[in-house]
Amino acid sequence: MEALGTRRIVRIGCIALFYALLTLSTLSFTFDNAQIRLAEMFMVLCLYSKDSVVAVTLGSFAANVFSPFGAYNVSISTLAALIAGILIYLTRKRVGVFGVIAAAFISTAVNAPAVSAVIYLNIGEDFMTNLMRIAISEFFVVLIGGAILNYYISRAKGLRQFLSDNVKAPVR
Repeated sequence: MEALGTRRIVRIGCIALFYALLTLSTLSFTFDNAQIRLAEMFMVLCLYSKDSVVAVTLGSFAANVFSPFGAYNVSISTLAALIAGILIYLTRKRVGVFGVIAAAFISTAVNAPAVSAVIYLNIGEDFMTNLMRIAISEFFVVLIGGAILNYYISRAKGLRQFLSDNVKAPVR
């Protein structure tokens, strides 16, 4: 079992913080009928490391605590973020250059039904209408935002090393 060193804790904390802050800074359209959560673009980070799966899950949990949908959102949506992150991480080597597209499909397939169920359980809005609306917003946020994020990560060697599981701390 791999030790949870300072580097990993910082990596998880940074990603979770950015996820939660982006969600909370866009509350006006994050938890309304459109359900556009820009922070979902961070699902693409699950292609880089298992720590990103933990980080996105923790960031989702932190943001969902402030949701108007209460305990359903904290539990169901956070679990959906964890499942989507794990699936993206597990398929990362099989999808190669199509990683962002695969991440968009996986994230949409897991999160859209979960968020639609949360809305249905809380306020009784039509499940299928919300499913379609959320699926469209989820897919395009992860695809477009994730592609932009992935582009900048591929250009910044230090950031790529920071996110990667393969980099070891320097030996002294």
